[in-house]
Amino acid sequence: MKSIAIKEFFLNRWFLFMLRLALGGILITAAVAKLSNQSEFINAVVGYGILPDTLARAYGYTLPWAELAIGLCLVLGLFTRIASGLVFPVALSFVIANSYAIYRQFQDDCGCFGALVPMSYPVSLTLDVLMMLMAAVLLMGEEQIKFLSVSALLSRLSLPSMSKRRAVLHTATEFALVSVLVLAVGIPLHSGTTAQSPIYASIDNSLRVGKPVFLYFYIEGCGDCELQKPIIDTLEHDYGSRIAFVRIDYRAEADVVLGFDVHSTPNMLLITDKRSDGEYNVFKRFSGLTDEETLRYCFDNCI
Repeated sequence: MKSIAIKEFFLNRWFLFMLRLALGGILITAAVAKLSNQSEFINAVVGYGILPDTLARAYGYTLPWAELAIGLCLVLGLFTRIASGLVFPVALSFVIANSYAIYRQFQDDCGCFGALVPMSYPVSLTLDVLMMLMAAVLLMGEEQIKFLSVSALLSRLSLPSMSKRRAVLHTATEFALVSVLVLAVGIPLHSGTTAQSPIYASIDNSLRVGKPVFLYFYIEGCGDCELQKPIIDTLEHDYGSRIAFVRIDYRAEADVVLGFDVHSTPNMLLITDKRSDGEYNVFKRFSGLTDEETLRYCFDNCI
C-alpha cells in the first residue's frame, strides 16, 4: 500500500507540472546565462581539456541553444517526453565535466550559469544528478505530464480530420512554435555578446607609443603555466621598459583568446604593430612551455 501511495504521489499531475516548470526553469536559466556571454562559455569548455578543441567549441556553441529549446519545451509542455529524455545526455555531459574538474582540483566556478549564479563544481554535480532524477520522474508519467500544456491545448483546438494528417499538423505546429520561441529568446541575448575586451585597448595604447606587446595566456592551476610564470616575471623585470607584458586568463578573456586563435596554455605572442586593416602583426608565437633563453633571443631581435 505504501509503494502505491508513493507512486500515486509521483504521478500526481500537479506534482509533474511543478517538476516540469522547475526542470525547464533550470535549463532556461543556464541557457540565458551562457548565451549572454557565449564566447566565454566556449572558452571555458575548451579549457577543461576533455574534448579536442574543435569538438569543444562545437559543444560550447550548441549546448546553450539545446538547453533553451529543452527548457522551453518542458515549461510550455511541448514534446515533453522527448525533452525529458534529452535531459539525460545533457546532464550526463555535465556530470563528466564536473567530475573531471573535481578530480583535477579546479578552483574556479563551474560556469554552468555563467556569472549569473556562481556555483562550485560539487554543488553543480549534485544539481546535475538531481536533474536526471527529475527527468526520470517525468518519464514515468503518461497523460499526466500533458497537464496544463500547450500541446494539450493545441490538440483540443485542432480541427477534426484524418488522424494521420492531424498528427502531422500537430507536430509541425509544435515544432514551429518551439523554433520561433528559441530564436526570439536566444538571438537578442546572443547578439549582445560582442563587446570588446579592454585588453585590446591596452594593446593598442602600447603599440601607439612604439612598445611591442607580449601576450601571455595562462590557466590557473595549469602545471606548465606555473613553470612558465617565474620566467615571464624575470623577463618583465628585464624588458618591461621596452616591451609591454600583458597576462591573459584563458578562461576569463574568451574574446581575446578567440581573436588571437589561442588553443592551449601556456601560449605567448609577441606583437609588433597593428596594420591598417585592424589585424595585429605577430612577430613570434610560442605554444607550450618555453625556456627563458628562447624568449630572450626573440626579444633581442625584436627591439
